[in-house]
Amino acid sequence: AANFLHIESLLDLCCLKLACMTREKRPKELKKLFKLEEVPSETGASFGPETDDTHTTASTTTLGICSREKALGIFLHKLDLSKQMSALVSSEDSFGLAWLGLYLIRKQERLGPNAFCLDSPVRSIDVSGLHKICDTEELFEFLPLLPASVEEMKLGEHSGVGVEGCMESLGRRLESLDQLKKLSLEVYGWNDESAKQIFSSLPASLEQLELRGNHDIGSDGWKSLDERLKGLKLLKKLNLAHCHVTDEGAKEIFSSLPALLEELEIQNNMHIGMDGWRSLGERLKSLDRLKTLDLSCCDLNDESAIQIFPSFPAALEKLDLYDNMHIGMDGWRSLGERLKSLDLLKTLDLSCCNLTNESAGHLFPSLSVTLEELHLYDNWEIGFQGWASLCRRLENLDQLKKLNLERCNLTNESAGHLFPLLPASLEELDFSYGLNHIDSFLVTNLRRQQPNLTIIQSEI
Repeated sequence: AANFLHIESLLDLCCLKLACMTREKRPKELKKLFKLEEVPSETGASFGPETDDTHTTASTTTLGICSREKALGIFLHKLDLSKQMSALVSSEDSFGLAWLGLYLIRKQERLGPNAFCLDSPVRSIDVSGLHKICDTEELFEFLPLLPASVEEMKLGEHSGVGVEGCMESLGRRLESLDQLKKLSLEVYGWNDESAKQIFSSLPASLEQLELRGNHDIGSDGWKSLDERLKGLKLLKKLNLAHCHVTDEGAKEIFSSLPALLEELEIQNNMHIGMDGWRSLGERLKSLDRLKTLDLSCCDLNDESAIQIFPSFPAALEKLDLYDNMHIGMDGWRSLGERLKSLDLLKTLDLSCCNLTNESAGHLFPSLSVTLEELHLYDNWEIGFQGWASLCRRLENLDQLKKLNLERCNLTNESAGHLFPLLPASLEELDFSYGLNHIDSFLVTNLRRQQPNLTIIQSEI
């Protein structure tokens, strides 16, 4: 508290004393120290399990305000904990102070805005490390204290909500967070049952849902997300990266993607089969606001590519196909045809895609003139003909800022044709690591030609 409190009055000293009194204190100790009442939840049950140390009075059932709580409210208002809440929650020293603040905020939500004069709402909270500093009982008591004003919440792998029973507690609270816009859930210990409890409780206000890395959810769990997605009309971003989504789960989820979706990340989901990709292809036709699509490391092949590529929305600005090495000529031909109509595309990543002269010949002539970044890392089978195809297109790419040719086996002959045609807009060129064999005089001429260009190359 002393870090953001200027001692100018007796009130300031009292606030500092309060911070010292709560240091390293557990919620059970704070209840006893300040003789706090149990606050009933929306369902009438108390926030947490009652203990022998919990002080209860007749006003417990009527939600009265005792003088101690009123004074605590004044001090906490002075401390203005709202912007510090994530930092306070993540430290054993200050967890007690954070718990006390959230306790009074939740009680004020029930009593009215003037109860404790805590008029600075908590908009963002990160409880990713919560389970490192509190036990299961404290976790059960903490989750119902999440304030209704929260718009952004993150629960990481060490938040502890994967503990049995915590998902149900979190689900009950989520239903009441009607201002929540961004929710990040990267939690160990998920199963289908816990997924159902959380997904069914997602508030309709949600605009961003991050589920990256939740790979223990099965088909039944993903089906419950599918059912809830139909009601998330405001959702703009969905991240399913590294979730091991099955073909059955993908088929359900993709068909229900909200119409307002702008970002979809499916990175590293290698178990999706044809039914899932076919479902995505059908839904993409209606996602006319989609700007970012990440399909990297999805083990796409010709058959799945043909289902997806023709349906790419015209609004697309960023397309990531990194490490899809099994797409063949039919798939790349399909992408080449669609690229001709992606007039807003700014970033294209085709790294580690095993491109050849022939596939490059289908893709490079169709590159959008709006392109700002082109990543071709580790496509070492492209030969002179493929690079010549890129050269012919470069003269039209006058907005290109970044070109990655790392590990592309670029030769003197190819570089000699490519370098003079690089657009003046280019800010960074990467042709580093051992598969590029380019004489220093070509690089020297390029530096002279474009002195402001950042060149990343292997050390000799």
